[in-house]
Amino acid sequence: MNELPIDLLLRYLEGALPEEARADLEQRVSVSEPLRRELEHVERLRTLARDTAFRQAEHTVRPFLAERVLWRLDSAGRAAEERFFDALSSLFRRVSYAGLVVVALLAAYNALHPNDYPSPRTPLEAVLSLPPATLEEAYDAEYIITP
Repeated sequence: MNELPIDLLLRYLEGALPEEARADLEQRVSVSEPLRRELEHVERLRTLARDTAFRQAEHTVRPFLAERVLWRLDSAGRAAEERFFDALSSLFRRVSYAGLVVVALLAAYNALHPNDYPSPRTPLEAVLSLPPATLEEAYDAEYIITP
């Protein structure tokens, strides 16, 4: 009986056989040439399968693993940044809308209630309902602030 189950040979190669069964198998392999060739064949197949599986795992896992780790690190930092900028954007959007409403209300009020000043006004003075400023008025005592 020179043929042994392959799982027995694999367990022998992995060192998973008890001492008694291991000694028996080594004795049988030493006296049987076909059994020795079968053991060498199974060992080559096992090595080839392990190397092939390792190479496939190396090619399929390594690049994707590194890419996934880098993507996760990048997206974690970007997510915090995006939340911050979204909060700022939301806040400034509300402030800018409120500012536009105030300017529109001022312009509408001043357009409906014009003040008749003797000199022409600039558009900014008209919108903000400011009196026109001239060089003479700037030196007038009424505009000088005294302590």
